[in-house]
Amino acid sequence: SHTMDFTLRPGEALTWAWNPANRFHGKAFQNSETESYYWNKRWRLIAHVMDGELSYDADLSDKSTLEYFRTGGVELKDSGPFGAGLYLAGDSGSVILPVASPYPVVGGRLEVDFNRGDLDLETVRVMISYDDGGSWREIWTGSGFEYARMYIDLNEFFPMHDPARYKYLLRFALLSKAAQPLVCLRHIYLRSTLQMAQLALPGVSLGKNTFLYTDQSPAGSRARITHAWQECSAVEIPGKPATALYPPNGGVAEGTLFSFQWQPPAKGASPADYEFQLGEYPDFRWTLSPNFHKLIGRTANRNTASFNVPSAGLLNPDQTYYWRVRARSREGVWGPWSNAFSFKALAPAVPLELVAQLDRTARSARLLWKTGAGGNPPARYRVYGSAERGVTASDTAYRSFAGLEGIRENPPNLLFETEGPQTAWDIPPDSWRAYYRVVALDNAGRQSGPSDVAELRHPLIATGALPLGRPGSYYEVQIEFSASIGHLVSQDEDGKAYQMRYRGGDELAFSLGGAPEALSIGRKTGLISGYLPANSAGRYTLTVSVTDQRTGASDSKTYEFEVKGVMPVGLK
Repeated sequence: SHTMDFTLRPGEALTWAWNPANRFHGKAFQNSETESYYWNKRWRLIAHVMDGELSYDADLSDKSTLEYFRTGGVELKDSGPFGAGLYLAGDSGSVILPVASPYPVVGGRLEVDFNRGDLDLETVRVMISYDDGGSWREIWTGSGFEYARMYIDLNEFFPMHDPARYKYLLRFALLSKAAQPLVCLRHIYLRSTLQMAQLALPGVSLGKNTFLYTDQSPAGSRARITHAWQECSAVEIPGKPATALYPPNGGVAEGTLFSFQWQPPAKGASPADYEFQLGEYPDFRWTLSPNFHKLIGRTANRNTASFNVPSAGLLNPDQTYYWRVRARSREGVWGPWSNAFSFKALAPAVPLELVAQLDRTARSARLLWKTGAGGNPPARYRVYGSAERGVTASDTAYRSFAGLEGIRENPPNLLFETEGPQTAWDIPPDSWRAYYRVVALDNAGRQSGPSDVAELRHPLIATGALPLGRPGSYYEVQIEFSASIGHLVSQDEDGKAYQMRYRGGDELAFSLGGAPEALSIGRKTGLISGYLPANSAGRYTLTVSVTDQRTGASDSKTYEFEVKGVMPVGLK
């Protein structure tokens, strides 16, 4: 687990910055620049990640600073040959600086002030450890030159494809072969570059901004908070959007899938973009969901004074919602918010308590649900089914993201529409699916959102009967079945992080019993095939079984299989 708690030492500061990232962690993107899918993901990472900073100004002549270091073989002197600082007490000594951050460290810069009495016989080395000192990697060695300050680039020690680093150690080794050791470490200034998410940064706006700072420091401690910004007074501010065109203020929207429309500002700079918000409260203490907090320029409604609701069912019927917009000029200056406009949506309520039942003895399945509370009365229902856990209910073919497989083309998954407001359906075997959703429609065709998912036991064999076989002929039949393909999951795989693919699906194994010797079944496919011998005429009782090797769930069905007919000429 990881928390965002952190401790700042005297002289240490955490900077949140809105600078587009030049450094970032992205282990999955190593050696992937030529793969379009990965490059697209990497581009989005660059566009949305910001680089902040954790800085530490450590004066090693101050005794209180040394409480935060691990030291050995050195001693603090207030007035040594090089002034105050840590002096080597023997042939070797070390000063170790622990660094810990609530954000991933993706690079940095180090400045070190030191002195040596003998430039040839005395050395300062800097090393880094990611495993609390279990192993060390050399960063820099200073010997044979007169410089008393070194500037060290740490970026190469935090490569993009490494695991995310939230802590590390810096070790400063002081070494001497001189008869009278004289090595002094005086000052360290460390800047660790941090990867920050743009949307996780504090939000600020034109006008008064209030920040609340709390910590767990003892009484009497002091902290300095610095705000920096750039002001511009030479641009024109956009006006206030005055009117809600649709839905009208205080009115209703037809269904839950529609387009918000508003009147552009009559005064001020011409809008280059809009920000849209929708919530349950007129003070917009928070938006309903990320679906309803948008920059219009990043939606399909770009360059318009409108916003399309992404999908049906995201709004509840008979509930009052509030929405507002504000305009932004081409220079990036925001105008005032519009008034809070209110509306309600006319639609049926989402069906409730969907359940899929299976009678294994009768080999029958049934889907049951209840009418949702509120909204328009349902006139009929649509039932959707899929092998995918999650079931995107769709009347038409649609595309979906499938991780490492890229974009997947999916067929429509509408299975059935009731003739009235019935709340049950006897599912025929050819409509057996692992997962189902139900959508309600009113008399005007307005749709509710999809219900929760109901899961039917799987795997299931759906083939009703086997076709006749013919002696001396090739025979083939595909056993139809219902199974799960799982859902999209990201996890480490083969040493690579963030490998997204469908996981948790049924791992099927078929078997066949009682068939003529020449027939067999594909263990993974369920395809029965083979050449029936010339003397194979007769009746057979076949048993087809399938097992999910991951969970142990299984199904089997017995078939009466008959081989008969005229043997082809020339065969005996």
